[in-house]
Amino acid sequence: MKRVFLVCVVSLVVMALAPKVKAVAVSSTGVAAAQQGQQDDPKPKPESAMAPGQMQVFTGTVVREKGEWSLMENATNTTYRLDDQTKAKSFEGKTVKVTGTLEPSSRTIHVSAIENGS
Repeated sequence: MKRVFLVCVVSLVVMALAPKVKAVAVSSTGVAAAQQGQQDDPKPKPESAMAPGQMQVFTGTVVREKGEWSLMENATNTTYRLDDQTKAKSFEGKTVKVTGTLEPSSRTIHVSAIENGS
């Protein structure tokens, strides 16, 4: 009888805690993000909306702005200064994927890599 009671109690606890269990989702950049009781958002946020300091992938067009090479992000029409001007110059006017970390205060991407986009 104790065993049946124990099974019932454990089942109730599991059912009560199930909605509060955190699920882990992996973005296209490979960074894990915890979600708690939220359904998938039909309109995902642009990757630049992630926390600063994390490696991110930005997609956009390399443009010259105020004498410096920048990335005009396609998803948000936001311009970010690229800290590696040498790499950026060879992609002038092209759609690219920039991998790097964002410094939000100066809207600068610290570039790790730039490659042709799709």
